Amino acid sequence: RSGLCTGTGLAGLVVSDTEKVVALKEGDAIALHLGGVSWWYNKEDTDLIVMFLGDTSTAHTPGVFSYFFQTGSIGVLTGFSTEFLTRAWGLPKDVVKTLVTSQSAPLLTKLHHSYKMPEPKDEDRHGLVFNCKEAPPDVDVKNGGRMVVVTRKNLLSLGQMGLGAELVRLDPGATCSPRFSSDSAVQVIYVVRGSGCVQVVGAQGNRVLDAVVKAGDLF
Repeated sequence: RSGLCTGTGLAGLVVSDTEKVVALKEGDAIALHLGGVSWWYNKEDTDLIVMFLGDTSTAHTPGVFSYFFQTGSIGVLTGFSTEFLTRAWGLPKDVVKTLVTSQSAPLLTKLHHSYKMPEPKDEDRHGLVFNCKEAPPDVDVKNGGRMVVVTRKNLLSLGQMGLGAELVRLDPGATCSPRFSSDSAVQVIYVVRGSGCVQVVGAQGNRVLDAVVKAGDLF
């Protein structure tokens, strides 16, 4: 699973039993491991937008991202009794109760201004985050556009996921020439900003999409 974000924020990722906290900025691509635990925090007054893409064919419910929240009203730990978790964790009952029940929101919650989040570390970005906007382009056409390709060379874990990503920026009036996939791969395109025309042709030569797309569209 991978995410591309616009805006700025923080993300906490548990990798090999170690939490890594990274600062996020526009253009970041992040590789998330299957079964990994993560949290996302927007510390600014502007929107933080993260898009998640992944293969859900082997998910708990095929075709749907399977989220397992630890706490909150729909958290997995909420189903256990305080007594059971107290014995399992070796913690006082009041601490266990705070950990499990203090967050009442099911998915998104607003933190109190006095709550301090962990500070990010630059070294934690290595191998986990790759910024597409700052990377040198793999394709650069004068007055045409630029393309950055994200593969396992940039994010090693992408090779294990069987995923890849591209950031394509077209100059005004430029066209991206027709492309095709020879390995039956599925491609999903998200329009980050701007607008334009897109055509998609099927294997039998029939046009299956002919539309004007704008920022926020997914096809």
